[in-house]
Order: sequence, then structure tokens, then C-alpha cells
Amino acid sequence: MRRTVWLLLALVVSVTCNVAAYGKSSATENAREKCEEELQALRTAASAAGVETEPRRVPQPEPEPEPEPADLWSQEQSEDRPIRVLRSRVRINSAGTPELTIILKNTTRKTVDGFKFQVRCFNNFNDPVLNRMRRRSDEYSGISSDTIRAGQQRSLGTWSLFDFPTCSKAIVVITDAHFADNTLWEGVSRQEEDPREPN
Repeated sequence: MRRTVWLLLALVVSVTCNVAAYGKSSATENAREKCEEELQALRTAASAAGVETEPRRVPQPEPEPEPEPADLWSQEQSEDRPIRVLRSRVRINSAGTPELTIILKNTTRKTVDGFKFQVRCFNNFNDPVLNRMRRRSDEYSGISSDTIRAGQQRSLGTWSLFDFPTCSKAIVVITDAHFADNTLWEGVSRQEEDPREPN
């Protein structure tokens, strides 16, 4: 209540002083100085009476940092992985574009009818090959609707690596699998053979 009264008095003084200042052009500067003096006196009196004259600042909670995405390539293999990624091959087609083939094995008693995967691309010197469009990523994302029967091993592909023109080696990780009975699996099934290692 006292703060409200102080604000009203300050408003009246301010308006009165401004009217006086602009109404007497020859005494404008003196009127402004008098206005400031009266406002300062009003602030002093309000402060002595325990009235807050400055606007209250409500502390704002600091935003919680967003969790960093899990690094797919450093996660442990899922023990229940339904598909083993045995190895991969990168071949150059007649147009000079790298193409990826993946050799997989279904280790379950159910038919797999789709999976999602990520690929990291490397050149002959085992350097990461960046996507020539984005220039920040050496990863390729793919999806397959091929069928792999229970216990079957298959060579699947090919996937064009057009945006990774110097890719000659790849490491594949399967992240999702879909089964014919409409069940899903999510996890990490990383390629077992590392093409960067000497034969």
C-alpha cells in the first residue's frame, strides 16, 4: 500500500515539474533541476519510511542444460541384438559412386522385415569422409525393408554413398529392427569386422 502511495506521489511530482518546465521556456533548466530535487527528496522520505522505490527484480531460474545425445559409436553392443552385422563392403560402380553392401545374420526365430542403420565412412587412409553437402558429418543413415528369415545370413544392398565420394570402407550399426509379427527392437548392433584393420 505504501509503495503504491509513493508511486502516485512520484507521478504527480514528475508531471507537475514537466508541465512547469515546458510552460516557462525561459526557466526550463531551473524547472528541471527543481523537479529532480523534489523527486530525490521524495525518494529519501520513502526510503526512510521503509518503502521500496526501486522495481523488484524477480530472480529467473536458470534453464536446465539439454542432455547431450548419446554417442552411438561408443555404446556397448546390445546382448539381445537380433541381427548380427558380420561385415560390409564398399564398391565403386560404373559411374564412380561408392556403393555399400551389408552382410547380416538373423539370430532369432522370427522373420525380420525391416531395419534402420547408421554408417560411418572412411577413405583408404582410414580418415573419416565428410558428407560433401553438409561438410560436418561422416555418417550416413539408411533403412531397409528386406526380409531376413529366422537364422538366415544375407548380403543386402546396395546403398549409394554419393555424398561420400572418397569412401572406401564403412562401419555399420543397426539401431532398430522390425519383425513380421509387428514387434520392434531398439539397441546397438555394431559391425563385427573392422575394415580399417589389416587383413
